[in-house]
Amino acid sequence: MKVKKRKYIAATAVTVALIAGGIGAQPVSAKSAERLPVVITANGFDEPIAFEHAPFLVDGSVFLPIRETAGLMDSSVTWIPEGRRVVVNSPTTRIEMSFGSTAATVNGEAYTIPAMPINVNGTLYVPVRFVTEALGAKVSWNGTEQRVDLSFDQPYLYAVSGDKSFWLKREDGELYLSENADEAELVADTNAEITDIGEFTAEAMSKDNVLLEAHDNFGEPHINDNVFKMVVANDQLTLETKVHYWGMHPLQSTDWSEDGNALLMNGAELLEISSTGETLETYDLGELTGYEDAAFQVEYGDEDILVVRPQMAGWLTLIDKKTKTAVRLADALLDNKKLEIIESLDPLSVEFVNWDGLKLVSRDGDTLKLTHHWFIDNSDTELSYELSVD
Repeated sequence: MKVKKRKYIAATAVTVALIAGGIGAQPVSAKSAERLPVVITANGFDEPIAFEHAPFLVDGSVFLPIRETAGLMDSSVTWIPEGRRVVVNSPTTRIEMSFGSTAATVNGEAYTIPAMPINVNGTLYVPVRFVTEALGAKVSWNGTEQRVDLSFDQPYLYAVSGDKSFWLKREDGELYLSENADEAELVADTNAEITDIGEFTAEAMSKDNVLLEAHDNFGEPHINDNVFKMVVANDQLTLETKVHYWGMHPLQSTDWSEDGNALLMNGAELLEISSTGETLETYDLGELTGYEDAAFQVEYGDEDILVVRPQMAGWLTLIDKKTKTAVRLADALLDNKKLEIIESLDPLSVEFVNWDGLKLVSRDGDTLKLTHHWFIDNSDTELSYELSVD
């Protein structure tokens, strides 16, 4: 069967595209074969960056692999077979270069780069100074140690889902999107704010819908966590939520139900969202469980049940979605002595870091399989709970 070629090929396929397009069949020149190893460091760290494809020095120019370099600086890369072009995108910068040419553009302005991009065994390398400086970095060369030092800010978090690249501005939550080689465009001003250690992920809900999650771990000693979730449907922001967790407890809330719906915590409120972006159900977990916690984690969900945990009270709780009834699982699974000990603990103590010690492993038919960690002797016990589901 003949497959229609895509016009654009994402960054992860740049190497394959170079080889498949015939470029990889061209031998590396003698001059390229004499390339010398170099070390790259960034933002004051002495530890060299571990590139999958090693940078090198040849004929006075340092070359870096374009895909890894762009990723280092939170930028996307797209290979365009027509014209053998490569496009690097960020919310502020668009670089376009052509294989076998010193002509390039930055935000539409023409430049002549000092050396042509080089293909080494299917990996495209570009001159370090031109690309990194165009993306906002300061570049210094230490000839004695054969080392390039890069210095750059990282005002955006970056995530990819399929052909779509997303950027979230740390300080004010501006959300940008680029598809394939298109310029990055502002999608929305979100409520997200990343003040310290940030993570950003993008997962496809369907062909046109994406679930974004931004996580900010902040404070000293970093026991505050803000989790922001956003649904982008047909390139528009349609929903966003926020939950704040405090303490040393692990974050083990799941993003998805067993039947493929997205689970978004908004404080003590849980939203269940279909793959089309429709809000299927909203659950007030405080009301359902009787706990007054401002935040919950949802550790499991399917068409029948939810398993949730109030962040501070910490009791793993089963909710029947049909009857809207709740069961504290420890009451059914642990003996009275253990219950008394757990209930006597200070919620801020190290002993309570794993709450009641229960953790759901899986559901097998009408049986929930769990483990219980007992902090006193550091033991783990396998347990089961039989559901009453019609």
